[in-house]
Amino acid sequence: TLGSTNVLIAVLDNGVEWDHPDLKFSMAPTNVWRDAVDADNDPRPSIGDYHGTSIAGIIAAGQSNSLGVTGVAPGCRVMPVRIAYGSSDEWIMETEWAVEGIGWAWQHGASVLNISWAMGSPLTSVQDALTAALTSGRSGKGCVVVAAAGNNNSRISGYPASMPEVLTVGASSPADERKSPDSVDGETFWGSSYNDPLDCVAPGVKIYTTDLSGSPGKSIDDYNGRFNGTSAAAPFAAAIAALVLSVDESLTQAEAVSIMTRSAERVGGYSYQELKTNGVWDVEMGYGRLNAHRAAAMAKGVDYDLPRLEHVPLPNQADTGPFVLNVDISDSTGVDAGANAPRLYYRVVGENWESITDTDGPDGGTFYFEIPFAPLGSTVE
Repeated sequence: TLGSTNVLIAVLDNGVEWDHPDLKFSMAPTNVWRDAVDADNDPRPSIGDYHGTSIAGIIAAGQSNSLGVTGVAPGCRVMPVRIAYGSSDEWIMETEWAVEGIGWAWQHGASVLNISWAMGSPLTSVQDALTAALTSGRSGKGCVVVAAAGNNNSRISGYPASMPEVLTVGASSPADERKSPDSVDGETFWGSSYNDPLDCVAPGVKIYTTDLSGSPGKSIDDYNGRFNGTSAAAPFAAAIAALVLSVDESLTQAEAVSIMTRSAERVGGYSYQELKTNGVWDVEMGYGRLNAHRAAAMAKGVDYDLPRLEHVPLPNQADTGPFVLNVDISDSTGVDAGANAPRLYYRVVGENWESITDTDGPDGGTFYFEIPFAPLGSTVE
């Protein structure tokens, strides 16, 4: 899917150049636009405020228009909501603008909210606004709220990225690493924030996207070839969430987030050893790098969620067996005692690998594997 025009992604930022040639046909109807800064319905950015326009391009820049770039979800529509502006390279955002913008977005039909900014600490009014979006948006199914993890190369501390209920997105390098000062891209001046509550990563380095037209923008043309940061990673996730909801609009926000994280790819050679709600997790990469195709396919019913195994290692034994190993397999869809029975591979160290199956079938998600024999003094792995 390229996305549905019924799925709106709110870009809560410093405005969007809504008449950019590569964006003007990707905008939501004008009656849902909002500028909380100027208290009107024209969210055009100030001179130099390219940030929101670059985010909008990643999400839904037009396809097949012979112009510079195509967004991840070009069939969806961008709802521009201006809640900040720039002044001498400073980000100016009043709390009431953020609260108004969040409320406006979910109350006017946004399915996904993109937040590529951070506050130093949670404020009750902002938290209440986000909670309302998460629980009351989409007629009670909840909006997917995506937040940038931050660019401090340290533990996530900014808000709303630190809010457990939102989808917190870090940045990956072109080599599928966590973006750090040492990653392959050569941008030594920043790194993606990490650790709890990081959910996933998406590309965030040297992203080619839309810019303010002409001289007011970051570059001299209409495109920015070096947009970076978790600000760039978050809209990839927002667009993927929109694709998932385009495939199945009945999903709750929690179900959509679950699909996105369970279908993420465990890239980069990281350990992914901690088992969490939606799979194995890594402190630097979360559940992994998002994959738009896999997420949309999973929303259609394709199961990309690999079964996860947990078992207690056998203690030292005073006999030669047989030994029973109890294994709990989560997400055991399609796993049974027939042709799809899970197979355990084991060996006595120094000998060949052997395989066994659970011929009795599972008891719920628990499988029983019987290792028939191991000589005294041997080690089994």
